[in-house]
Amino acid sequence: MTDVQTLDLNNFVLEKADQFKVQTYVEAGVNIPSTSTAMKVYIENNLRGGGLETEVTEEEVQTNFDQLLTVYGTVNSHCRDFKTRIYPKTVQMADNLAHYGSIAHINYQGILETAYAWLDGTYSADEATAVLQDLAANLETTAKNYAGHVSQVKQDIVQFCSDTKADQESLNTVNTTYTNNFNLAGDNLKQIQADIDVLNVSIASLQSQYEQACIVAGTSPTYLLLTGTVLPILGPIGLLAPVATAIVAGIFGKQATDLLTKIDGEKQKIAQETEELQKALALKNLLDAGDNSLVNILDKLNAAIPVLETIQALWTELASKAAEIPSVIEQNIINGDLAQSDTAYMGLIDRWKILANAAGKYRDTAYIRMADVDLEKLKENPEAYLDIDPSIIQWEDVPEKVPASV
Repeated sequence: MTDVQTLDLNNFVLEKADQFKVQTYVEAGVNIPSTSTAMKVYIENNLRGGGLETEVTEEEVQTNFDQLLTVYGTVNSHCRDFKTRIYPKTVQMADNLAHYGSIAHINYQGILETAYAWLDGTYSADEATAVLQDLAANLETTAKNYAGHVSQVKQDIVQFCSDTKADQESLNTVNTTYTNNFNLAGDNLKQIQADIDVLNVSIASLQSQYEQACIVAGTSPTYLLLTGTVLPILGPIGLLAPVATAIVAGIFGKQATDLLTKIDGEKQKIAQETEELQKALALKNLLDAGDNSLVNILDKLNAAIPVLETIQALWTELASKAAEIPSVIEQNIINGDLAQSDTAYMGLIDRWKILANAAGKYRDTAYIRMADVDLEKLKENPEAYLDIDPSIIQWEDVPEKVPASV
């Protein structure tokens, strides 16, 4: 995502429902059928859900979904990395930042104590300055440590946002392709059915002619009214003429045989068209099942992207503000005016409070769990995760005590 929104840390808001959108997409991405075997199982389950007991071969899956599987593999990789590495890191870092920021007034208390010691004559100016510089050097090291870790988290978030945007484009492209394929399959079905209808009409006509020929061939004696017709044996005639039964039987018997051959030919065409119809129907069902998966993951991704943009803006701003603190310490404490130490102290505490407040809000919305989801059923049909109703979610409380390590 090239355009990063700006964010005021003092007014930062992220709802638990927003975090849920991201986690729902990520879980969907982790569980999408990204291999031919997984896609085969998914499609068969999908078809059974529609009342079709159809087996699908992996070859059929590869033939029809190779492009989709490639994109799914990329989505799966990105989502798996976010779930197992990036997201836990963001929560832990937010927790650490919130904790340290909340006790910064204690960690920075030595600045005030040293300034007061100078004011009451306990320290000389040089002594107070030396103590402050040692103290500030340690605080600066810690601040740089935090800034470095926050910057790493930011980079991970920025990369995931960029990857997700690229995945969205890829999925949209594939969705267009498979929508077109699905529509073509539907058009093919209509054409094949129309061809079969034409063949059935042809067979009915030929069957009628065949039955008439059989009746004539089997009737004796037979009289033909030939008007202006050339009968090969008798020559041109134009009157009622008795024709030998054997001749009529031979002529119309041959015609009946030819008609029967045509009928058999048309029936063979119908059999072929019916087979093609079944294949076309199977392909349409196959594409429909694949498209269901595609539409589901796209829906979740589209809902997650605005939230990811907010999270990216948050960590971008956290990284920016955290990076300012070491230089503020150096400027206002190490190289600052001893008489302004209390003002410098308050300014630094305010900066840490702002970081702690925003990071704490992020952390608080991150502690969520799926309390009412049957995990065993979910393993049998991972796609069901896509249909979880957010209203059933129970939010886990933030622990009263949290680790403060970085």
